[in-house]
Amino acid sequence: KPYHYKVPDHKTLRSLREEIIAQTLHTVIFTSKTQVQNLFNKYERPEEIVESLNKGVLAAAIGKVTAQELEQRGVSKVFQSSTSKMGAMVVELTEYFKQKSDRV
Repeated sequence: KPYHYKVPDHKTLRSLREEIIAQTLHTVIFTSKTQVQNLFNKYERPEEIVESLNKGVLAAAIGKVTAQELEQRGVSKVFQSSTSKMGAMVVELTEYFKQKSDRV
């Protein structure tokens, strides 16, 4: 395999889940489907994460495979940049939030 993934630290995952559920984040950027799987796997109440991602915290995906993994988990509101590059994602997310704040 061209990539080797290290299982994330339990405390880090717990903290991220708590922040998503509490909606203290604007966005969570996922750069691989494995990151999505790590967030949801072995969590007793995945519906809480899905609800928060559909309601207030924007899930951003680098690429269609990552976006599909989020959608398969029930996340309906997924932001994707026009290209699968981190720089483009950050620029497009900045523009997205700028337009969103201009409407308020």
